Amino acid sequence: MRTSRSVLRQLESQDHGGSLCNGRGTWWDSHFISLDYGFGKSSASAHLHVRTQDGKLNTIAEFVAAHLPAYEFAREVVNRFVLPQIQGQRRRILAVYLDPSNFKNIGDGHTIADQINEVLEPYDLGVIPASNDRIGSWQLMYQMLQKGEWQIADNCPKVIEAIPSRMHDEKRPRDVLKVPGDPLDDVADNV
Repeated sequence: MRTSRSVLRQLESQDHGGSLCNGRGTWWDSHFISLDYGFGKSSASAHLHVRTQDGKLNTIAEFVAAHLPAYEFAREVVNRFVLPQIQGQRRRILAVYLDPSNFKNIGDGHTIADQINEVLEPYDLGVIPASNDRIGSWQLMYQMLQKGEWQIADNCPKVIEAIPSRMHDEKRPRDVLKVPGDPLDDVADNV
């Protein structure tokens, strides 16, 4: 079974219209960015989220690219999510989360996180390790979708495509099957 029918109905019936789901909202709302960087078999993905005054989470923008060096990926994130202004102000971005594997030092002393931080630093931003709890994260996503606490904008087609296509992992019953090289897997892990 891929996803429960109620969550699929929630995604299909979800009102993706309105100012927040078009990426506007207010600059003072609490925004955060989630990043998952991959270069070889996987893709790099970034998502911009906003927590609105009513407590709902809205994923309002996405960027997914294959074979993009870390510096270029970070520059695209800045250009797409950080620099655009709302009502003449820069978004209030409270955090930038990055997959914990990108903090590994593989011997050259310059991690992927370091490279991304070099680009983010002039904007008073820096990456912090995201949660690595795949099972808990998938369960939270499922619960928030069921309760209508998470909305996904139409301009985030990869997220919309990724969520209902995930399958249960037979070896880890509470987890979702991870398929190496599947860009949708990176997208879903990232949110």
